Amino acid sequence: MSNDSILSLTFSNQIINTINCGIVVIDREYTVYYWNHWMEIYSHKNSSDIIGKNLLEVYSNLNNHQFIRSCKSTFSFGNFIFISQKLHKYLIPLKAFQYSNLNIDYMQQSCALFPLRDENNIINYICIAIYDVTEIVMYQMKLLDLARTDMLTGIFNRRYLEERLNEEWERHKRHNRPLSLVIFDIDNFKKINDTFGHYIGDIVIKSVAETAKNILRDIDIFARYGGEEFCCILPDTNKTAALYVAERIRNVIENNNLKLNKHNIKLTISAGVAQMNSSMNRSEDLIRLADNALYMAKRAGKNRVILEI
Repeated sequence: MSNDSILSLTFSNQIINTINCGIVVIDREYTVYYWNHWMEIYSHKNSSDIIGKNLLEVYSNLNNHQFIRSCKSTFSFGNFIFISQKLHKYLIPLKAFQYSNLNIDYMQQSCALFPLRDENNIINYICIAIYDVTEIVMYQMKLLDLARTDMLTGIFNRRYLEERLNEEWERHKRHNRPLSLVIFDIDNFKKINDTFGHYIGDIVIKSVAETAKNILRDIDIFARYGGEEFCCILPDTNKTAALYVAERIRNVIENNNLKLNKHNIKLTISAGVAQMNSSMNRSEDLIRLADNALYMAKRAGKNRVILEI
């Protein structure tokens, strides 16, 4: 081997071991021939411990139809294959210790498979490049969270609630499961604002939201619908159970005065309840029925729950 070839190989190794992505080279039998420094760091496996071993045996999750088909496509046709994080989250399970406090167990990865041809243009090896996209995914999750969250209360906003209501509507039609909706608002909220100011008004809204959230289940979709009005989607819940939930929220709020400095604020809510039925043509019909029931609760004297039949 000439000095130039040796120098070129040395530089290539330095570059591959310095770049900020994982590089793995395998043959047609999935035997590992190269494992760069990045892979050593994040897999906690030295190259000397994994080179010569079967990648599918070391990482059994790779022994699946999708990955094997991608490898065969690259070996047989020289195709470049991109494996998106959005579809597969990660290729090789690499622990994401730096993100463990954010409930992310494994590094989120986008990966590429590409052929390595010899001097005769024959493909006996392929390269797998692994890119850490965890921070990008976290940023996207944060943006998604902001887009669906009410900034004052931290619960969902109206836009997200309407999206989820459409999803639950379709699920109900497919599986014929009960679906109910509760709409409630804070009684005499304008008077509270006028008497104590908007700062206290905001605290009242947050307090009511927190109280209701603690009563609802994890599967329920709870959102601020606008101003002092809230809406709860109750999947797999009939009108009797929904009425009980709404009454429980009303009762807890009524019996827990909000104490702020020298103020002792008495809070009550009015609520409307409706269940999806066969006469409805769209998800908005369910909202309309619950809203009508809320209106009747207000007309009947407030601090009560009305079921729209």
